[in-house]
Amino acid sequence: MNKFCITAARPKDVEHQLNTEFKLWEWRLREREWKWVPHGWKRISAVAALLEAGDEVLTARQVPNGIRTGEAVELELRIAHNGKNYKISEMPDE
Repeated sequence: MNKFCITAARPKDVEHQLNTEFKLWEWRLREREWKWVPHGWKRISAVAALLEAGDEVLTARQVPNGIRTGEAVELELRIAHNGKNYKISEMPDE
């Protein structure tokens, strides 16, 4: 299991306000020491693939001397608009 963190989030475009791209880092052994290695901006599908593979993804903040990690990330499915019909939370589990 690998360890990753997210230090920034942004929407796909100005029309959609939901954050769908994330600045991703990987905790990796480089030159005999553990470092956060940047992976650049990744789509939410890349983060979902990491979680599906069993990797750990954390929230984080860049600070002057490195990166400070926060809480574990999880994904959830939600309805795109706040409609009244067929809410996911009210669907049967069969």
